[in-house]
Amino acid sequence: MVTDIGSLFKERGFKIEPMANLEEHGAVVKKIVDLCQQNLLTSIRASAQVKSDQ
Repeated sequence: MVTDIGSLFKERGFKIEPMANLEEHGAVVKKIVDLCQQNLLTSIRASAQVKSDQ
């Protein structure tokens, strides 16, 4: 299991080097935000499913 956030990003193919321009930085931040939103939605759906099953 990956405990280090840098290792997690490298494992998923993100570049961790300093970025030359703001556009590239923005694109990486957007990917991270999208992943977080997907994970959050998945958690909410799973939670709702558990409640409806009870």
